[in-house]
Amino acid sequence: EAFVNDRLRVDLQAAFDQRDSVDQELSQYMELQNNIQVLLSNEVKEMTTKVDLGSNFYVTAKVPDTSHIFVNIGM
Repeated sequence: EAFVNDRLRVDLQAAFDQRDSVDQELSQYMELQNNIQVLLSNEVKEMTTKVDLGSNFYVTAKVPDTSHIFVNIGM
């Protein structure tokens, strides 16, 4: 019983945390895919949007050309 409480529960919590992180990242990629589909279907050439710089500090950004999209994948 001590092994279950001391080791397996800790490992299970770590697995849950990792799963949650992967789910959050997957959700962000799905949102990106939906946004790209909207841009393509509406044939948007330029746009104005809000960008989060961190700590919920937003600024307005103008995108003059939506024909190229760059994605930071963290490598």
